[in-house]
Amino acid sequence: MRKNVFAVIFTGILAASFIFWGCTKLDTTNLGIDLIPAVDNVHTFRDTFQIETTQGFFNDTSQVNLSGNFLLGRINNDPLFGTTQADLFLQFKPPFYPYYYGNQGDTLVGIDSVVLALKYSGSWGDTTVAQQLEVSRIVDREFSDSSFKYHNINYSPMLGLPVSSIENIDIRTLGNKVYFAHGKDSSTNQIRIHLDPIYANEWYLYDSSQTGNYNAFRSDSLFRKLINGLAVKSVGSGNALMYLVLDDPGTRLEIHLRKRYNGRIDTSYVSLGIQTVTYSDLFQSAVANHVQRNRAGTPSVNPGPDELYLQTSPGSYVNLHFPALHPDSISNRVINRAEIVVEQIPDNVYYDSIFSVPHALYVDLADTAAGKWKPIYFDLNPMAYYDPDNASFYFPSTMDYNSFGAFPKHKTGPGGVGIYYYTLNVTRQLQDMVTRRHINYDMRLFAPYTLVYPQYSKTILPYANPLALGRIKIGSGTNPQYRMKLIMTWTKI
Repeated sequence: MRKNVFAVIFTGILAASFIFWGCTKLDTTNLGIDLIPAVDNVHTFRDTFQIETTQGFFNDTSQVNLSGNFLLGRINNDPLFGTTQADLFLQFKPPFYPYYYGNQGDTLVGIDSVVLALKYSGSWGDTTVAQQLEVSRIVDREFSDSSFKYHNINYSPMLGLPVSSIENIDIRTLGNKVYFAHGKDSSTNQIRIHLDPIYANEWYLYDSSQTGNYNAFRSDSLFRKLINGLAVKSVGSGNALMYLVLDDPGTRLEIHLRKRYNGRIDTSYVSLGIQTVTYSDLFQSAVANHVQRNRAGTPSVNPGPDELYLQTSPGSYVNLHFPALHPDSISNRVINRAEIVVEQIPDNVYYDSIFSVPHALYVDLADTAAGKWKPIYFDLNPMAYYDPDNASFYFPSTMDYNSFGAFPKHKTGPGGVGIYYYTLNVTRQLQDMVTRRHINYDMRLFAPYTLVYPQYSKTILPYANPLALGRIKIGSGTNPQYRMKLIMTWTKI
């Protein structure tokens, strides 16, 4: 068995369209966060509150942009969550028009091969099972003209016939150095797929020096008319997802050719890349990532009364209700610490190690009056001003993951088994409730890739989870050993 867990992509700085630094509105909520007083049951107390929990699943519309990490591969056997299929659609383009192979004055003699190269940055799952990849034509003209669009993960263009054989990819060897171009060049962390000779020969006709109906390199409009792009799919075995960087020189379409200059024939290659120019949408490459989950027949869609399932986007969520946590029944007090404790239920040791837990969890509030979700108050960053009721500053300019407690921790659970757990800090949120007698909001617990609150803005806020990386079986609010609960340490005023 080998597990290769993809490193955390995000640094924790959320790319919002606003920056406003300040301090928390409520001075009382800053008391006791770093130094919690000892519980003496005279002045300071610790209470545990019940949480009523229900399972839910998202109709996910996450988007991956060119600066993100794209997914490719197949998980065929996750006993808790079923299968995952990640397909990649991309459009390689010349860096300029009219484009020509080699240098001006060269004469193209022939195309030896065309290689699709993808820059690999990590994986999640069982890397001992080979991935079987196949490349096909995209025949959907809408895709080739969609460089100005960001498709969500449900989008999939129409495909034509394959232009490659099925390639077996051993993920464990992708870090090895591979030599090509007759030993003149090399690469590491790159998936390389040789395309069919018939397809490769078509590129001979695209050169701008050619005439007739195939001179695709004359202009971008001609290129998009003749070449819609390529699809890469995992079509057979596999039990992992691979993460790819498209806006990297290592992702390219290599055209290995023979050319003549001053009577001498030489071999070389040129590369078409994923163009990311911003001055014109027309010259930018179209890209899309289709990610599909199939959980049919798994425990996640029919959980027992004491268990719940969280899967990183496109994934699942848990609704949280706090029946005893009501402003009319809780006295005004200084809340030194309030946290939602989430504990992993250990399952199969093998699969729990292969399919690791989410990098970070998150909770937000059910604003039932508005029929929307909104961020919690204050705790996402205690040092940055934000107000979930202010459309201009509804989210902190910087997310403080450590203070919020989003990251997993490890401990020894019942029976001496190691488990992961999360402690989500909602201290200031609850202080605001008891001090101002605000609403006892229900919450939603999940592991997002991105966040969007459309009632405020269409801005997509990145979170600390790579897309589709992470899953965990957790205790419900009634679990006798791994119970989800709210623990509050507080002091009398």
